[in-house]
Amino acid sequence: MKLTVKAPGKLVLFGEYAVLENAPALVAAVDRYCVVQVEVIDGNEFTIEAVNFNVPSFSFRLNDDMHIQYDVSTHSLPESLTFFTKVFEHIARGIQSRGAALPPSSIRIDTAQFYQSGSEKMGFGASAAMTTALTAALLKIPGLLPDSDEQVGQAIYPTGIQAHSFAQGRSGSGIDIAASSYGGVLQYVQPADDDPGTAELIPTSIPRGLSVIPIWSGKSASTADMIGNLEALKSRAPGQYETIMNELKSVSSDGCAAFLSGNTADFLQLVDTFFDLLYKLGRLMESDIISPAHTGIAALVRHAGGHYKPSGAGRGDVGLALTDSYEVAETIRDQIDSSSFEIANVTLGSPGLILQVSSN
Repeated sequence: MKLTVKAPGKLVLFGEYAVLENAPALVAAVDRYCVVQVEVIDGNEFTIEAVNFNVPSFSFRLNDDMHIQYDVSTHSLPESLTFFTKVFEHIARGIQSRGAALPPSSIRIDTAQFYQSGSEKMGFGASAAMTTALTAALLKIPGLLPDSDEQVGQAIYPTGIQAHSFAQGRSGSGIDIAASSYGGVLQYVQPADDDPGTAELIPTSIPRGLSVIPIWSGKSASTADMIGNLEALKSRAPGQYETIMNELKSVSSDGCAAFLSGNTADFLQLVDTFFDLLYKLGRLMESDIISPAHTGIAALVRHAGGHYKPSGAGRGDVGLALTDSYEVAETIRDQIDSSSFEIANVTLGSPGLILQVSSN
């Protein structure tokens, strides 16, 4: 059996940080796909190659406890292989607990579409897309995925979010795993008590007449670092944390409601409010969510008559220009094309998992 699985990236449209405190948020899958190819092979070893993580082909075995044993010293392994190792082991243990087994296979992971100019990670959620695609492939091999395409996302999401959290060493919101699993545009509320079955997902679409223009800030940012700074704020100043998060949660709830009802005028005003709150949160975190790059893009967008916010944790990566005017949207594009920034050429609301099976 040979599988090719593609999982999309994501852009958070609204509700960053607030989603971590159980507020609704909006996310769109984008047509930047992680491609995972898995082929069952003879022998008793697996192989892994991850072309964009500087991981050449390595061989490994699974012991009875579902721990990977590589054929070389762990000191010789690239650090970037650690994430794959943790994701694979978590999925393998889940498969074992269901009375199934993984046959030796060759695995190839390609996340090239998540990078700008081959080296700059753009913030589309490469690790979540990789986790989702790998989960789908590994569950498909022993026959643990439903045949219905409509049910595949439901089957992948619980294992994917748990594997991703395990590999990261912390529990994220899971919004990126949801986007990669289901695709499209979603309103999302994170699971309660780490139970993936309690996540709330409402499929929706971008309101008619609303233009959303993704803009590359020119700099990669670490979501893990930003979340670490947020957790430090919560520990250092719990009162300030609670106050700002309550403000973010309120605006996020109102913004999601306006988006789902098609009230673009109210939604755009709430985008401006949310931008200001993210700036305030960044100051409290002692980490610029609204970085100089985002400040510069916001100035260009607002000068053209539009609205702007970063997408995701901020500091770098991609931001979103928004407007309900076709003329303003064209002006924004012209302004960005004439600047040092760049429009990210992606389609919002792209399909979720794509799984292709062929015989050896």
